[in-house]
Amino acid sequence: SQSLESVSLPDGVTALGNSAFYSCGKLRACALPASVRTIGSSAFYACSSMSNVVFPGRIESVGSSAFFKCTALTEVRFVQDVGSIGETAFYNCAALTNVAFGAALTNIQNYAFSNCESLPGLSLPSNVVSIAEGAFYNCRAFTAFEFPSNVTAVSDAVLAA
Repeated sequence: SQSLESVSLPDGVTALGNSAFYSCGKLRACALPASVRTIGSSAFYACSSMSNVVFPGRIESVGSSAFFKCTALTEVRFVQDVGSIGETAFYNCAALTNVAFGAALTNIQNYAFSNCESLPGLSLPSNVVSIAEGAFYNCRAFTAFEFPSNVTAVSDAVLAA
């Protein structure tokens, strides 16, 4: 819906399906219950008015392009944990300045944070073992980056500009 501005999901919802709120350009807020475990592909694609998102429970995976082109998004916070960040999950979130992960994150897929031009850096948990191609491509505001000690795979163009 083009006029949808806020959503509150009830406790017990465990998954947001693919394209659940696709292109809801006026959506500013989505209250997610702690029961949510998966965020489907393109779930919030082009929700260009959403400025922050908080995941109160443990998230197993954030699907590909889940927050693609959420141009007003400035903050993403995983209160407990997140297992995997999908391909292009936060691609073109140019206003993103703050991302907080839990300790369970193990892999970051291709171009997950590509073109997040305002992101000054990230603190990745030590459990991260794989950072895929272009994961932080064109993150121009990065001033420093420390690879976690358990990383075993760093693909092409991870930090290229």
